[in-house]
Amino acid sequence: GRDASQAKALAATLGHGAQGVVLDHQAPGLAATLREWGVGLVIHTAGPFQAQAYNVAQAAAEARKTEWHQAIEAAYDTAQLHHAAADWQSAGLFQQRAHAQIEQILADLQQLQHQQHTLREALQAAFTQQKRYEILAEQQTLRAKRVAQRKAQAHLDDLRRREE
Repeated sequence: GRDASQAKALAATLGHGAQGVVLDHQAPGLAATLREWGVGLVIHTAGPFQAQAYNVAQAAAEARKTEWHQAIEAAYDTAQLHHAAADWQSAGLFQQRAHAQIEQILADLQQLQHQQHTLREALQAAFTQQKRYEILAEQQTLRAKRVAQRKAQAHLDDLRRREE
């Protein structure tokens, strides 16, 4: 809001760690500010809204983007880059040097995607191994409990035999 005290009063009624803050909705870097503060919800109260663009909603959406959103956008941008490069080359507007730079960028991107895939596989293997260890530890614990129960039962059986 524009009034810090009113924003804080409203936030106090919401609970759950809500905070009232004053922001300039036209300030550059609004998405970065929201992301830095870890904002999960934006209530834009500085109307009239008819004359305003969608920059606050866009900044809030941008601030909440995840790595997956960014990966999807990067893949889309890569596809667009391939398409544009083909169009430019066929139109004869693309110089050899620029083409080589685009090819290098695409090769670098492919290498990064391969590294990302390799890291994901390594993490999955490590996670799987960790789960195996956890299962083995649980099995050993259960075996130890069964052995202790058998010993206790044998001891009880022995005591009963002696009493008879």
